[in-house]
Amino acid sequence: MKSEFVAISIVSLVLIAYSLCATFGIFLGFVFLTVSISPLLVIWMVWVVLKHGTFEGRELAEQEEYGYADRQ
Repeated sequence: MKSEFVAISIVSLVLIAYSLCATFGIFLGFVFLTVSISPLLVIWMVWVVLKHGTFEGRELAEQEEYGYADRQ
């Protein structure tokens, strides 16, 4: 499995667990821990995606400006 999908999955599962615990008021220690380490998790996820992710869209032609890929 690709490492960027692992990072996205882990951070998403932590977010879902945090949301459920905070909503129902259970495992408040986990909620406070998650709030404190969430910036590190997001930075780790972004770093992994930028390092290992691949761009599968078309490249811009010469003198072509950045824009939406679905517009001609």
